[in-house]
Amino acid sequence: MSTQSLLRFLERIDEDLFDETSEKRLIYNLRTHTFVYSEENFIKEFLQEMSKKQVDAPGLEGYVKGIAPLMTTKLRETLLAMTIKASGGGKKQSAAANFKEVGGELSFVFTTDVRTGLPPNAWAQGQKDVFDKIKRAYHKAYGAFFHGVRDFVKKTSESDSNRFEAAYVDKAGRLQKGRAMHSGHAWGQGVVETRMREAFDTHKKTVRQKDNARKCLAEEDLIKDLEKLGIDLEFMRDPKTGTMTFQVSMEGATGNILRGQEMRQKLNDVRNRVSELVRNPKLVREMYGDLKGSDTLGSVDRKTIIKNIAKQFKKNPYVTVITEDTKINAKKKTVNKKVDGAKVTRGKRGKFSDPTLPRAASGKGRDTERSKFNIQNIIGVINSQLQDRVAQKMVSPRLENRSGRFLDSVRATDVTQTAQGYPSIGYTYARNPYEVYETGSGSRFASAYRDPRLIIDQSIREIVSQFGLGRLYTRRQ
Repeated sequence: MSTQSLLRFLERIDEDLFDETSEKRLIYNLRTHTFVYSEENFIKEFLQEMSKKQVDAPGLEGYVKGIAPLMTTKLRETLLAMTIKASGGGKKQSAAANFKEVGGELSFVFTTDVRTGLPPNAWAQGQKDVFDKIKRAYHKAYGAFFHGVRDFVKKTSESDSNRFEAAYVDKAGRLQKGRAMHSGHAWGQGVVETRMREAFDTHKKTVRQKDNARKCLAEEDLIKDLEKLGIDLEFMRDPKTGTMTFQVSMEGATGNILRGQEMRQKLNDVRNRVSELVRNPKLVREMYGDLKGSDTLGSVDRKTIIKNIAKQFKKNPYVTVITEDTKINAKKKTVNKKVDGAKVTRGKRGKFSDPTLPRAASGKGRDTERSKFNIQNIIGVINSQLQDRVAQKMVSPRLENRSGRFLDSVRATDVTQTAQGYPSIGYTYARNPYEVYETGSGSRFASAYRDPRLIIDQSIREIVSQFGLGRLYTRRQ
């Protein structure tokens, strides 16, 4: 056996974590967010923030508790006035159905279609930026509250007023209320935690069981193996909360900043350790006895494909087949056994990503046998992962997974070969009604963002990359 699958997992994680978190944040800002506001929690967070800035003017707590209900009322009115953009240029509809109030706690589900009635902030991604919508939603209510606190502190205590101004007024004399309260993600659902969970979920099926390379290593066992390798994923988002939605509430800026720094440090620790292991794979191999990794699924299927193709060719007495190692879960690194009907060079392996297979004797029958084999093996692997991959990409402004009808219809159909010898993978989906989103369809719904072919093509390429096939084509049937 080997630790090949675990090393491949680490390589892919290393690639995924290479980009800056700020780039992921822009993507996540377009996903559905639920804004939750509790007046009691807001008061607690705000007073803690004032205390951290040493703003403790006499009577401040009583004043804050006295005007907080006014902010809550204004916020409720603002949320109930939200609208939803109508498709096809129709009239906007009320978004009141997105609002809930239970036990004094307000909540509102923000999507890219929700409109606040206010222009987006300059840093936002236009009207589709969901995270920005939340900030705009409490802008007026919180602004009035914050100005009231400022005036109260100014009248009550000069020293406290000076500290308040130093903390929340910029050099141009503008009051920066955002320095006091942030839109903070629920515990464990931040950008960093979500990013780590997405990267982990995308590649975890790469790692195989030691005693059965056809089965994935359980998540719990994989996390334990990574911990033994010095990779702590305790901060990773809980899979029960998913990765496609976020919960946000108002919280003290100082505490939110510190938590963010802590999470980023944990992610950096993972990045550094993963990079170290990728650069020095012997560190993983040295701990092999304590780990549970084996051949990757791509390696196993690749070996199976090559082995069975070679088996077909060995029937031809005029053909000599030389292949790479096709033994699954081999305990030795070299090949010691000569396979009947094929030549294998002792102690060497062919390139993993580019095996050299002889061309079969001409004849339609033999080409048909190879085509059927590819469908049976490669197509099966693609379809076992395709819907999961596509689901991860179904976020606004792309097609969103609401009814599940589109996702259930996505599947790969066949593999053929182009005139240049490159593989061409066919796929299909429920063209009725989703074909209208294809660019070039002539429909008024056609959209470069919502074109179903884009996410299916990208998903297929990600899956097939484990076979090292190089250039390939996809086509919608």
